[in-house]
Amino acid sequence: MVDFTLNIISHLLGSTSTFLRNNWSLLLVLIGFLFLLGALFRWKWICDPQQEDPDSWKGKTYRAVGEKGYRVVMGGLGLVMLSGGVACWILL
Repeated sequence: MVDFTLNIISHLLGSTSTFLRNNWSLLLVLIGFLFLLGALFRWKWICDPQQEDPDSWKGKTYRAVGEKGYRVVMGGLGLVMLSGGVACWILL
């Protein structure tokens, strides 16, 4: 039973790895879309750097521009990832 389960997991990871290797730009589009949505809807795991190290870039950006500015920065990063992924998907 354990060997059967390990074979299924190995097969799924292998096919997922092959898919991501061939379609990495779609993954970039998905991550960018999640960052953009997180900034728009104020998701904590995107827009709340309070648990981060205060000397990290997230903490410094949050202190420098405030909450709304930080959301704009994170949304901008999401937009850059989204548009870069779309451009790579179309061109490659």
